Amino acid sequence: MENIKTIKDNFKIYAQNPLEEYRADSFFTKEPETVAWIDSFNSDDIFFDIGANVGIYSLYATIRHSCKTYSFEPYHKNYFRLLDNISLNNVQDICLPFLCGLYSQTKIDTFYVSDDRTSSSGHQVGTDVDEHGNKFIALQKYPLFVFALDDFIKLYNIPFPNHIKIDVDGVEDEIIKGMQEILANPSLKSVSIEINNGSGDRIDVKDIFKNFGFSTDNSFNVHPNHSRFRRAQNKSSVCENIVFSKK
Repeated sequence: MENIKTIKDNFKIYAQNPLEEYRADSFFTKEPETVAWIDSFNSDDIFFDIGANVGIYSLYATIRHSCKTYSFEPYHKNYFRLLDNISLNNVQDICLPFLCGLYSQTKIDTFYVSDDRTSSSGHQVGTDVDEHGNKFIALQKYPLFVFALDDFIKLYNIPFPNHIKIDVDGVEDEIIKGMQEILANPSLKSVSIEINNGSGDRIDVKDIFKNFGFSTDNSFNVHPNHSRFRRAQNKSSVCENIVFSKK
């Protein structure tokens, strides 16, 4: 396998198509608030990366801090590249990948693939309707194990996370419904979530986190190069990363 991109020092990923190359080349500029947030972790923290894609943020947390990272990715092409990237960086012992989806319930559901490129996004669990409410033609669909995150921890005796990233293009609210025990656990320090401001879910999500003692009053949400400014130039993009920190 060729085309390895070095992102920083000993941090590298495979880049076999233009989209993977873009993810590598834009790592520090695409979402600088996410990088700054991960930079704030401690070396003994547990990190859950939900919607890990090919693992670029999982790997950064693992390499930057030696965090134990649990990476959840439902699209099989992304998952297998995630495995490749974990091996490439020799972090198999502390970066643990799972081919599954997360939701409000534990069940078997259907996964709909909207883009068959490795490192693509926008796929959906349980529906062929995207995060903007538009129906798409699924290039592939297959049954998928999905878990409520609270169930996953109890079933497999996984430690409670200290930090969670949720970037799943559409079912963020369902995932949050399935992690109520985690939100109430004092071990959880922060959650970064990509929210679609055009769908009306931002206020609901902020209220949920507020009720569990989280705040948006932190440096990550006012980062001078926050990706909201880049996205504002694209009128079709109404998403924003928000970090909720435990007060």
